[in-house]
Formats: sequence, structure tokens, C-alpha cells
Amino acid sequence: MILDSLTGKTATQRSALKADEIVKIESLEKTAREDYSIEIVGIEKINNGVSVLVKAWDSNGQIGFGKDGTVDIERFNIVNPPILVEDPLGTIQKSYIDPITDEEVTKNFREDPQEALLQCIEQTISEKKQRFSSKNIVRNKIGNTTTTVYPDANTETSTVDARVTEENNFPTGVSWATLKAGSGTAADDTSAATTAVQLRSGDTTDQWDRLDRGIFLFDTSGIGADQQVDSATFSFVAAGKGDSFSQSVSLTSSAPASNTAVVAGDWDSLGSTKYASDITIASITADDSTYNVMTLNAAGEAAISLTGITKFGTLASGDIDNSPPTWSASTQSFVTMRFADNTGTTKDPKLVVEHSDAPLNYTLTAAAGAFTLTGVAATLKVGYGIIASVGSFTLTGVNAAFTKTLSITAAVGSFTFTGVAATLGVGRKIIASVGSFVLTGVDVALSTTAWIFGTKPSAGSWTNTTKPSDSGWTNTTKPSDNGWTNNTKT
Repeated sequence: MILDSLTGKTATQRSALKADEIVKIESLEKTAREDYSIEIVGIEKINNGVSVLVKAWDSNGQIGFGKDGTVDIERFNIVNPPILVEDPLGTIQKSYIDPITDEEVTKNFREDPQEALLQCIEQTISEKKQRFSSKNIVRNKIGNTTTTVYPDANTETSTVDARVTEENNFPTGVSWATLKAGSGTAADDTSAATTAVQLRSGDTTDQWDRLDRGIFLFDTSGIGADQQVDSATFSFVAAGKGDSFSQSVSLTSSAPASNTAVVAGDWDSLGSTKYASDITIASITADDSTYNVMTLNAAGEAAISLTGITKFGTLASGDIDNSPPTWSASTQSFVTMRFADNTGTTKDPKLVVEHSDAPLNYTLTAAAGAFTLTGVAATLKVGYGIIASVGSFTLTGVNAAFTKTLSITAAVGSFTFTGVAATLGVGRKIIASVGSFVLTGVDVALSTTAWIFGTKPSAGSWTNTTKPSDSGWTNTTKPSDNGWTNNTKT
């Protein structure tokens, strides 16, 4: 059994051993599931997990993945993948002590990497925001946009999940302010299930004796710095709940002193910014199998580390809002969640991140004479160059276009582009010898001898573009009674 080989190994070693077994599946023909049909096109091993290429269908037909629905085959990267599935007839037993009743709870599992993988993919598809119809699918287009991460089970290597507790003067309790000012009295980072949210009252009026919080860390370093987060969800399985105080679960940051162990003093490391809309305890499904999903807001997405460890925490809404509910004696609101110490099951807390290539930023430099691009959506792509000398410059590249209201200024010999869709093509050059000028066309060269598309006449009482004193000229119009061609004397 795979499970036997995991004994005594670190979390990283366990992930690698599980991945070795999962890649043996290789591929899987289109298989009908409860909500989707799934085809596994291929599987490869990645750092701490597997990368699975998947095609999927719902009741309306094939699902188009990616930001625009063009992806035919989505890539699901799964870090610390599961291998166990719950089965009443299974021979693998997992037990935990219910933190509310103090009774031992035992569940039966079987080792089934394929079924565990399918469950993981199906759950992840249900949480994806980027699901579209088949109309835009580009056949054989492969995506790279979904990463699913689970915390390490004990013994941890990179990440941890845990409950932290502040308990004071049980069963009498203390004031709300005193309880909130605590620094933590207990921690549990080894239980398979425990209270990740708890608010409990004492038996004396307006006194409170316990606040539990959850800490959840995820190794999201595999996403990479060249990516941007498009959407994300935090999900948990609830094994039990109670709600005497009409509370909700709030998601925020956490900052334990260690990434691989939690101590009582980490209780006060949770933040105050909410990373998702609260989910009411009343609405939570607590059947010990269904994932409850919290969709991250902009602050939550920004908190995801693309190159390191992402750190979240859970607590009661009254706790994070610092707003005690109406007191009643010796009762509580709580949620008992499944933790990673289920060891390889499809019930562990998880983070699902949809991501895509981040836009690249480019720096423009000039050898001599500075300039600035200003305006809306001034975009230069890879390989475009701007070269400036003194009072002049050349744009090189393909389809380098400046649109309405965009301006370019130079420290020496300044000038401005004005108008709509003034486009500079490959190799075209604009020259300004002195002062400033306005561009009104393409391939226009202006200088102190500002003749357009022609040469200054070699004779006559002319000064730059001044009207001749002895003939009826207007600006640089060709005379009607002399043999001139394009402003050149014949």
C-alpha cells in the first residue's frame, strides 16, 4: 500500500511518493461523474505534486477553460495530492476526538489514487470561475491556469494548519475586552478535525471564556512570479457546527512564527482585513464530506504569494469585528473543520487559484536627450526600441503606433504629436533641429528651413518660409506665372 510507504517520511517525501503512484494512471477515457464528465489526457510529476491535463463536460457540453473560454485541455496542478477516499467498507481507519463532545469519531477509508484524483478535479472544476461554453474552444489548446494546494500533514515540511485558542477563567469567564486582549493559551496542529472557529460564553452575565481561531498555510510557490491571480477560493469540510450566537466564519490573514508548527502565541497573529465575504454558520454544510467554499476578494487575492507561502486564518465574525453577540450563559457558536492530518484524503482544507500570464512592463531609455510617453494605454511590445540623440529620435520596430492625446517630449528640441491615430511605421524618422513643432501627417520632416516635400529656392528675397516681396505667394504655394517645380527654380 502507498500509505505504508509514507510512514516516517517528511511532507515533501510523502508528496513525492504519492505523485509517483498517481502518474502511473497516465490517462483516463471520458468518465461520467456526478456533475461533470472528465477525461484525463495526461499526467506528469511536478515539485510536491502532479500536473494533470483535463478535458471536461457539464450538462451543456464541453467546458471551455481559460480567461476567454478558448482552452480545450486545462492544466490542473495539484500540490500534496490526495490518495484516500471515504468508504464505509474501507480497511483504513482514521480517528479524532470531537472537540465539542470529547468523543472519539472514527471514519473508514480506502486507498484509491484514481478516485481521489477524480474527486479533487471535480471539486476544483466546481469552484473555478473561468468556466465557459464550448463555442470559443480552440482544439488542442492547453491551459495553465489552475493550482490546487493542500497544507502539509504532520510531520510538516513547508506548511501547517492548526487551531489556536484563548481560554480564560472557565467556566465563569472574563469580560469581552479581557478575552480579546489575550495572547493565546493553547494550540493543536496534529488533530484530524478540530474547531477552527469558536466563540463561547461563561456562566456569569456578560462574561466570555473562549475564542478559537484557525490557521491555514499553503505552499503556492509553484504558481510563479510571471503569473497573476485571476480568482481564488478557500474551501473546508465541516464535521460539525453549532450557532447559539448567530455567527459567521470570517477569512483573514495569519502570521505564525513558524511555517511548519503552531504555538499558543500565534493566536494573536491573525489580521483584521476580511479576505472573503463571511459565510454564516447557519448556511454551512456540516456533513463531514461537502466542501464549503469562500471566494476571495481583491484583498484576499493580493495576499496570495506567487513565490512562497500563503497564510490564511479563520475566526468568528464577532471576533474579527470585535463585536460580542448578545450574551447567554454557557453556550457557543463553533465550526469543527477537517484538517490536513487526515493524511491524504479529499477532505483537507484547500486553496484553489486560477492564474494567467502577468503583463510585462518595459523601461524606455535614451542615450542622450530624455523623453516621456504620456496618455492612455501607451503600449510597447517586446523588441520595440526607441533611440534618441540630441533633438531627434527614431522609432524602430513593427506597428509602433501612438494614438490620440499621446505626447512625446524631449529635453532638447522638444516636440509634440497631436491628432488622431498619428502612426509611425518602420524606419520613419522625425527630425527637429530647433524648438518645437506639431506633426500633421506621415513622413514629414521639419527644420529651421521648414520646406515641406521640397527644396528651398536658390534665388530670391527669401527668409525661411517668409512670403516673397515681389510676387503673389501664399505660404509655400507654387507661383502661377513662373517655371517652378515643387518650390525649386527651373
